[in-house]
Amino acid sequence: MCLHSTGYFSQWPEGSKILLRRTKNNMPAMILYKYGEGYVIATTLYTDYSYAQGSITEDELSLIRDIITWCKNPKDFTESKPNEEIKIEIKIENLTDRDSDKIKIEIKDGGGNIVKEETIPYPLTPSSSITYNYTFTAPTTLGIYSIYYELYIDAGLINQAPTINQAPTT
Repeated sequence: MCLHSTGYFSQWPEGSKILLRRTKNNMPAMILYKYGEGYVIATTLYTDYSYAQGSITEDELSLIRDIITWCKNPKDFTESKPNEEIKIEIKIENLTDRDSDKIKIEIKDGGGNIVKEETIPYPLTPSSSITYNYTFTAPTTLGIYSIYYELYIDAGLINQAPTINQAPTT
């Protein structure tokens, strides 16, 4: 990963989560902590300057994209390494008045690109829900990934809009 950074944190608030460390000295370069009803992400990166100078890297752009993705749904997420097996529980709800017989699960990267898609035969009655144990291999590209699902009936018609669940990350 290539990021432009200057300095590191030598102190940080109690309870902070270290999100990024410098390879040179293993000191924190990005931290996250709760503040009031929200969160603070503090960093020693100078991505704003890199952008203005035209030297921003793809890794920096991906990091900013993933921070924005997380900010839209700021919850804890499953952390994993590339190619690691991930087991996650997905709450699936049929909010319609029709039976469904298939669940289509999609894993998308922070840019909305589908990286994995799977259709699973699983009947679900109207106004019911299940917790589905889903297992997949983490993508090799680092980032925050979101899991969506759609319900289908025999004719293949979608009977529910995609619903986002918590995102696994690599």
